[in-house]
Amino acid sequence: MQPREIVKIPKMSNRRYLALPVAMMALGAALLPAASAAIFGVGSDTFDMSFVEIGNPGNTADTTGYGRVDTIFYMSSTEVSRDMIDTYNAVSGGPTISMYDYAGNGVTGGNLAGRPATGISWNESARFVNWLNVSSGSVAAYQFSNTAISANIVLWESGDTGYDADNPYRNSGANFYLPSENEWYKTAYFDGDALSYNTFATSGTPSAVTGGTDPDTAVYGNAFSVGPALVDEAGGASPYGTFGMNGNALEWMESSVDGLNGAASDPRSVRGGSWTTASVLALASTVSTNNNPGTENANLGFRVASTTGIPEPSGVLLVLLGTALLTLRRRRGA
Repeated sequence: MQPREIVKIPKMSNRRYLALPVAMMALGAALLPAASAAIFGVGSDTFDMSFVEIGNPGNTADTTGYGRVDTIFYMSSTEVSRDMIDTYNAVSGGPTISMYDYAGNGVTGGNLAGRPATGISWNESARFVNWLNVSSGSVAAYQFSNTAISANIVLWESGDTGYDADNPYRNSGANFYLPSENEWYKTAYFDGDALSYNTFATSGTPSAVTGGTDPDTAVYGNAFSVGPALVDEAGGASPYGTFGMNGNALEWMESSVDGLNGAASDPRSVRGGSWTTASVLALASTVSTNNNPGTENANLGFRVASTTGIPEPSGVLLVLLGTALLTLRRRRGA
């Protein structure tokens, strides 16, 4: 299966939006619904997060019991990067999310912006996801009773708007969220063309590399001092076109280890391996670990899922903006 094309919207200020040719805006409107990117932040403190569509709704589960998802959803093409967390810390109003200090612990290259954000707990990941929602006009996915960054979530209850009895962790009205284990598993291991599962998050057994995007490679088998690769250089793509789902950084799942999401303090599932994972076998679909939601590890990060993957601004808005700007330029004799 060929990786799906990802349309990435670069960071830009309002002034740069005004400079976009109308033809480019119309092209963006045509392309964005198939593969999208959402822009978050304020002013110069912005980033774009690209999403790929995960189709084949109602697929069968793998022999492990994981992987069935009944709806179309979207998954971020890469792990959340350090610069994304820096933007959150700069503009969200808190609470502040801390990251692992690579530079202070002998990792080559230090705290490069494009490395995966690690040393982040599940609870901190949930804070980041909530900000993605609220800052883009959606509702918070996870409920907290106080602003302590280490606090566990509070379950949504019957009577709360957005309550889902099958998943009291997440508000059903939220657009962005941490992926369930089934969603993560499907994105990594399911081949939508062959309608079958791979053992690894590549078509074949991945070779160990320190970076790059060559097919059937993953960032694992490295010394701790090498550090993870940049999130968009984190090995070959999965069949759906996501990167870094094997190796680079371990990733949090939304799901509790028992799959019930019935207690806020339950350990959460973790998958994927990291740059220090010694054996390729530890990257396989049969391997899942877990950590308590307050755990912060040097090799543990996360990615984001979405119900719609809607880009910002929308394709329709781009066309309307382009038309208005063209009219304005003509009136001014530009």
